[in-house]
Amino acid sequence: MTPTPEAPAQQPGWFGRNWKWLVPVGCLVPMLCCGGLSAAIYFGITGVMKSSPAFIEGLARAQRNPEVIERLGTPVTPGMKLQGSIKNDLADFSIDLAGPKGEGTLRVVARGTRFSVLEVETDGVHIDLLQPSDDGGDEDDALPDDEEEDDDAPPFGKPDED
Repeated sequence: MTPTPEAPAQQPGWFGRNWKWLVPVGCLVPMLCCGGLSAAIYFGITGVMKSSPAFIEGLARAQRNPEVIERLGTPVTPGMKLQGSIKNDLADFSIDLAGPKGEGTLRVVARGTRFSVLEVETDGVHIDLLQPSDDGGDEDDALPDDEEEDDDAPPFGKPDED
């Protein structure tokens, strides 16, 4: 009898050789894409909210209010947590504030820069920023509005025109 040559060993396929890096990468890439998209949406929305006149003026009033400075210290800086909404010129949101002495939350409800609620809550104490302060400042120093105050208009939004 003649000996038969042994058949060469069969090489594993591409997936058999590369599965150890393909499976983790195949899971990691979609998770990174979802996380990146979520971060882009979050920072895009907060960027728009932080550029609104109500946010800018509300934060400025909180930063120069003597009672807020006394409780939080200086500088008073906005935090990352921004909750609420801004639609057209209607704003209803709250944002965390932090200073060297403590933390608080700025609550804003406004139409443009006409505030109906503007307060800072810290350690259970509510500081109304719409009340005149003793610092000699003028509370009517908000950004100018283009329209006159209309006593018959609803507090937010414009009346429906038929």
